Amino acid sequence: LLNGETMTEPRIALLGTGYTLERVAERLPREATIVIARSAERVSALQEQGFTAEQLNIADLVQVQKFFSRYSQIEVLVDGIPPLGMDGVTADQGARNIAIAAPALCSKQRRILYISTTGVYGEENGAWVTEDRVATPRTKKGTYRLVCEQVYRASPIPCCMLRVPAIYGQGRGIGQG
Repeated sequence: LLNGETMTEPRIALLGTGYTLERVAERLPREATIVIARSAERVSALQEQGFTAEQLNIADLVQVQKFFSRYSQIEVLVDGIPPLGMDGVTADQGARNIAIAAPALCSKQRRILYISTTGVYGEENGAWVTEDRVATPRTKKGTYRLVCEQVYRASPIPCCMLRVPAIYGQGRGIGQG
């Protein structure tokens, strides 16, 4: 499917199972996709849906290296995991581990897509914001996302930052409890 090939092992890695990546996963061929989840329960649910799924702590470099060793044919990686920044782990530790391990162990890696936020631009009081605007985050979340973006930009793998403004859907958004 990527490059018109038949898939024999996953070529697309989705890191995270939040609202957005769940919708992406639903549209990808199961045999081409591995999904990374935080909990064993979520991994089991994904496996029941036909996905290759694993639990992975991206803050642990050894675990990340083992993952990319097992899945060395990964071509596209989509990182939807929020920045870490807790329990003595720096916000960008997961992104750093991925940026170290993926290029070293995945010779076919062509692209990293990082799900970021328009929060990296800061509050602009309704002013028009484009990608040309200098990022000046004013929240911890925006700052952490910008730091992760910078880590991926420094990686030898081409990357694309998807700065999502808000995620709305069933049970989500303004007015949802």
